[in-house]
Amino acid sequence: MDAAVQAASPMAVPTAARSAARLLSKEGAACTKVDVSPRVVFWEGHQVEVRILKPTGPCNGIYLDFHGGAWVMGNARFNDRINSAIARECQMIVANVEYRLARDDRILPSIEDALAATVWTLENMRSEFGVDRAVLGGESSGAHLAACALTSLSLRQFDLSAVAGALFFYGTYDMAGTPSLRKSSGGALIMHGPSALKNLRRLTSGMDEAQRSAAVTAVL
Repeated sequence: MDAAVQAASPMAVPTAARSAARLLSKEGAACTKVDVSPRVVFWEGHQVEVRILKPTGPCNGIYLDFHGGAWVMGNARFNDRINSAIARECQMIVANVEYRLARDDRILPSIEDALAATVWTLENMRSEFGVDRAVLGGESSGAHLAACALTSLSLRQFDLSAVAGALFFYGTYDMAGTPSLRKSSGGALIMHGPSALKNLRRLTSGMDEAQRSAAVTAVL
């Protein structure tokens, strides 16, 4: 996969997202209207809702977005403001995934929904929307889900040639906990390490180290 991966701070999201989305558009053409419609899509017995934001006129590609919220909060409307701007300024479709939240401490259904939405998008974007290029992205837990989807498909040798880029903001990619997170005393300025590690353990309860690495960790 020939993909550009960019990491950014939360404050950089609006500017960086627009810049990265222009991977699909040399012009960054503007439009005056964005239509919003929910859509239920299916793949291998899974169904998941995606919130589609579509500008008027021909589009340059599709941006598949996964919202953040620590896997337990948020919804597909979460990023409407920035996604509407991306759709308008880059003349591209934005699809935000309404993945199942892990409120029951199970993260695998969230990952399954991310995978289903990704495969459906890549297999149907030409026939449904008339585009042949995609960018995947998200912030925080959404970045993790997007990365998991791409990693899983790569391991399955799925054709990812239509993926023009990947845009991940402050995601968690090692659900077993990185060495620095495990050693954290809790004195960090932004994130309390012990609490973050406890949350990862909660979401992967019942899994040993090997399972956590194989099933839910995105290895970039």
